[in-house]
Amino acid sequence: MSADRDRPGSGVEKFERRTILPEDSCFATARRPVWISLVQTEHFATVGHLASFARDLIRPEGDSSAIGTLSAAYQGVLLVSTSDTVGTRFNINRLPGTLFAGKTTTFHSSSLDEILLHSFLTIVKHHGKDVSLETVERAEGQTGLSIPLTEDERRCERKLKLKLDFIILPLLSTVYFFAQMGRSDVGNAKIAGMDKELHLSSRQYSNIASIFNVGYLVFQLPGTLLVRRIGPSYQFGGAMMAWGMVTACTVAVHSYASLMVIRVFVGVCEAFVQGSVFYLSFWYPYNELATRGAIFFSTAALAGAFNGLIAYGVETDLQGANSWSAWRWLFLIEGILPIGWAFLVVTFLPPTPEKVKFFFSEDEKQLIVKRSRIAHNTGESKIRPKLIMNVLLDPKFWMSVCIESATLFCLQSLSNFLPAILYGFGWSTIKSQFMSVVVYACAFVAIIFSARVSDKTGRRGLVIIANATVASLGYILLLTLKQPAGRFAGACIVAMGLYPNVVINLTWAASTNIGYTHRATATALINSIAQAVAISGNQAYVDPPYYRHGHAASLGMIGFEIVVATTMLFVLKHENEKKKREQHSEKAEEVRGKYTIDDVGNRHPDYFFTL
Repeated sequence: MSADRDRPGSGVEKFERRTILPEDSCFATARRPVWISLVQTEHFATVGHLASFARDLIRPEGDSSAIGTLSAAYQGVLLVSTSDTVGTRFNINRLPGTLFAGKTTTFHSSSLDEILLHSFLTIVKHHGKDVSLETVERAEGQTGLSIPLTEDERRCERKLKLKLDFIILPLLSTVYFFAQMGRSDVGNAKIAGMDKELHLSSRQYSNIASIFNVGYLVFQLPGTLLVRRIGPSYQFGGAMMAWGMVTACTVAVHSYASLMVIRVFVGVCEAFVQGSVFYLSFWYPYNELATRGAIFFSTAALAGAFNGLIAYGVETDLQGANSWSAWRWLFLIEGILPIGWAFLVVTFLPPTPEKVKFFFSEDEKQLIVKRSRIAHNTGESKIRPKLIMNVLLDPKFWMSVCIESATLFCLQSLSNFLPAILYGFGWSTIKSQFMSVVVYACAFVAIIFSARVSDKTGRRGLVIIANATVASLGYILLLTLKQPAGRFAGACIVAMGLYPNVVINLTWAASTNIGYTHRATATALINSIAQAVAISGNQAYVDPPYYRHGHAASLGMIGFEIVVATTMLFVLKHENEKKKREQHSEKAEEVRGKYTIDDVGNRHPDYFFTL
């Protein structure tokens, strides 16, 4: 079923039209024939010229839909669909043919190694004089440029984002909420009588606060990389049950050594929920991730406040009940809560976008996958070990590590020592527990505000620098003032500067380290290394009640963070300008022809960094 025609037109030597029937072995399913056209391309200098020629000369018979424009090249073949974007570059020296396809139903071919970002695309390949046809369900252009959503998809997207925000975000945020409660409850337990009953020195308490990080950092990388293999709901829910049971066992602790063992195991269990940040990136493109990440991370501040309220309650009503001190009741309550909630997480938290089955319609499922692929947040990809070294050799990765390390150095010590810092103002234990809620409330507001500003402006580096400057002012107040009111204001300002930078820096790192392996490795290692550095932050707070050594060390780390963030900002700006200058170079075209973004990550010539 073929017909040959000769048509006049610039550079067109031959025009051949064929009807490929559904019975063709390359197709899985089809509802109607697909018309394709093969033309020579050596004289087409621009996409606009090629697209204009396509619209004027070739249309599928019986189909009034417009012919699309150039999408991308895959293995030397141009892919064209009905909803692509005008303006994608291509290298005419390596393109043997061009495909123009009418709108069809979705096809799938398992014969392609490359998962291609678009629906309704067809590949034509040359085999001597013959032409073979393969169809794929999705296509991702080698150029790395995203294909925008259609108007119908944008209307559907608004409803979809509401669903994501009311299903995935709350469930995932509660996982992090309970994790943060389990991490910082030792600070509340300390002034609730734990240090006196177990005869803990200041150094021993610092060790207890630090030992959590040992178990946490050792298992953080495998905990992140296993999210896809184990499944998010089972991994996160199982981890919640595990650390809940271990935390509840703290009620039986009667020595420094046994408490150290308990805290190591709590850290190991909580390491397996750190992949929640990575999982969140599957569902939201980068321009939406900072705000959602802020909502997610703001639960850390809420957890600190909730810890304060629980500690306030148990000290008021449960001190001495069942012959237990208040701090034992604190650990029991905070161990039982995540165990119960874990069943909801296991039952309702969706898997990766490609495997989602419930809550979403078919159109929404397709849109979820498309949004994920546009941002290169593909959760079905596999870890490629040889690419991990690319991350480790990238200076930008280490700058992100330095920013996160400086932030966690200060933040971990603040959350572990905040009740003790407030107690050092001369307040009672009950008042100190209650006033810690105010500090965390300030942090919560700052997280949401900073992330919103970051998303709206598209700026990450400047927001990080501004927040770090705010935190430095808070530490100066803590170091120089003696009045409780002024020092309390300093504590609030420190929290407002520190908490937002954790999520904004991780969002910045996620967009800087593009591609599944690069992003998974960077996200896990940045946190792991930062947790190791945070151990030294806990060790610096050994001089109560003013903790001047700890505050001074934290102020120095904040200054270091400002310097590194400023340097990274200039480095990324320089690399963006360099990529713009070299867009049409032979080297850039060679990379486009040989590699995808998953292969080379942020070195791809068409990927530009967020500043």
